Amino acid sequence: ESGKIVKKQSYFNGLLEESSNLEDELIRLEENVPDADPLILELESFLEESESETEEESEAEREEDYQPQNYSRKYRGVVTLRQSLSDSLNVPTVKLANLIGVDSVIDMARKLGIRGKLPYELSLALGSCEVTPFEMTHAFNTIAAGGVCSRPHLITKVKDNKNQVLYRHKSSKRVVLGKNICADMHRMLRSAVTEGTGRAATKGWPAVAAAGKTGTSDDYRDAWFAGYTPQLTCVVWVGRDNNSSLPGSGATLAAPVWARFMRAAQGAGFQTDKGMSKRKTKQRWRTTSKDI
Repeated sequence: ESGKIVKKQSYFNGLLEESSNLEDELIRLEENVPDADPLILELESFLEESESETEEESEAEREEDYQPQNYSRKYRGVVTLRQSLSDSLNVPTVKLANLIGVDSVIDMARKLGIRGKLPYELSLALGSCEVTPFEMTHAFNTIAAGGVCSRPHLITKVKDNKNQVLYRHKSSKRVVLGKNICADMHRMLRSAVTEGTGRAATKGWPAVAAAGKTGTSDDYRDAWFAGYTPQLTCVVWVGRDNNSSLPGSGATLAAPVWARFMRAAQGAGFQTDKGMSKRKTKQRWRTTSKDI
């Protein structure tokens, strides 16, 4: 029995020695690498340049293939950012995304609370992604709150039959945007409902502080209006279960629905304009309810 053990140990020692010799030989070969053939180096360089040029050409072709157009199919020339957002101009929006980079667009969306998959494309600036109304409400509410992002929740408090609090939601807030940035955004979103595509959102109720934006997807499959007042944020989406075309856009379908909801919220006692009492709110709501 002892002889077998000695034989096995000897066998392993031999393998270790061979392995050590092989490592030494590999090190020696690495230290004495012969100079590469100039023809081979030239061929490798040519292949690398060809591959790089092919990638650049394909990328240029993709950029040339993507040619956004405005909703009116008319080119407006030089416009301000405020005019671009107010009138839903696609061309300046895509140019802005190209200027700042898609990375910045995605980063801002994440800061505002968008968690869904976002494509790395310039068309992302026009909404070429799937976002839920819940996420969109979260994003617009962050702007309305002056850059403070609050974690959304459904239940604020739970009490038992003895009026004892069994559960109370612990708010989670963090500042993701500066107040000056949100103020600029508010002025642009405000112009969208006073002189732009979202004017229908202010019909039938005292929307002196309302701000928002319309949205319409390709072939009129989706119609959006997202907006807020100092006390309430609301997002309306209109679409069909079979994803077929709608008979209108965000301006003609979603914005009026948003206005009806905000008017009803006033009637239920929600303050949608800062400084307005419930009595005045209900009185104003009754006087304006006939307009819609």
